[in-house]
Amino acid sequence: MTTRAGVADPPASVPGLVIRAIRPDDAAALQAFHHRLSADTRNRFFGPHPHLPDEEARRFTSLAAGQQALVATFDGQIVGVGRYIRLGTGDAAEVAFVVQDGYQGHGIGTELLTLLARLGWDDGIRRFVADTYADNRAMLDVFMRTPSAATVMKTRRDASAIHLTMAVTPPGAVLTWFGDDL
Repeated sequence: MTTRAGVADPPASVPGLVIRAIRPDDAAALQAFHHRLSADTRNRFFGPHPHLPDEEARRFTSLAAGQQALVATFDGQIVGVGRYIRLGTGDAAEVAFVVQDGYQGHGIGTELLTLLARLGWDDGIRRFVADTYADNRAMLDVFMRTPSAATVMKTRRDASAIHLTMAVTPPGAVLTWFGDDL
């Protein structure tokens, strides 16, 4: 993955995908994306959220200090969104992302997490925190299997949710495998 002019190269499994910074003029496209999500995917936001009101769409697309958000687009439509929001004035941020149902399982969530980690590192973020449902295996796998972006340091189960604390991986860090041959 390389970046140029704020655009990331797509995962090889989705040719034509573009990942870029979210813009204020993405509000209507974000609402359309939200509408295309299945009820199951929308409910992973910890409750029913059938519509994305105008004000919420504007808030999600107009970033304040300490926030970053990316959209993955295909044929001009948003198919994934990832963001982080700094927690207070420290070095931690809450990270979250969602990928449209038909595009899940193709590396888009992994790419969003990786890019957010790089942006976060440059912004002084050293820890990500995230909450997801315990049965959301795909999301947990992205967090657990993307050490080039972040390494899970701690998990805590709270009823049906898992709270994760991750160390953000410095860009260009070389990871060394000390286990058995793969």
